[in-house]
Amino acid sequence: ERVGIEVTVDSGAVDTVGPPTVAPGIPIRETAASRSGMHYRAANNMNTPNLGEKKIEGINEEGQDVGMTIQVAKVNKVLASVGRMCEAGNKVVFDDEEGSYIMNKKAGQITKLEQRNCVYKFNLMIPKELSSVENANSRSSSSTSVNPMIAIRNRYDALAESFRRQDDAW
Repeated sequence: ERVGIEVTVDSGAVDTVGPPTVAPGIPIRETAASRSGMHYRAANNMNTPNLGEKKIEGINEEGQDVGMTIQVAKVNKVLASVGRMCEAGNKVVFDDEEGSYIMNKKAGQITKLEQRNCVYKFNLMIPKELSSVENANSRSSSSTSVNPMIAIRNRYDALAESFRRQDDAW
């Protein structure tokens, strides 16, 4: 099973940031930025400290491997920096007529963006066991190791269809 992380694509964000509560089964790693006391200025003009980072790997709704490094800060949602995506070798296209997407230029993989109220978003699906600290702890203490990405791929078609059927997946 998998759980979707809603990601808002933000051309004004300096870094890709997300709250500490996103993918709680993935530990926050201290970084030079968090150690040095780096802060972000939020849209409400408040400063919020960089708490470290999480490396999140999952799949997009097209079933392709997707990964992103999220700087952790006290924000309300995951904001994906267009600038950081472009630095990582992606092309970001906003086009209401022909479709909006993120394309990995090297692999040619496309993550489709959905527009709602002039905001572009996509879902990054991660293994359910990473969606809570309890699940991650029980998984790490088990004696058998199963690659959660294999289970995700096998169940992707049925789950993707259920996502498409939801009236309000965002």
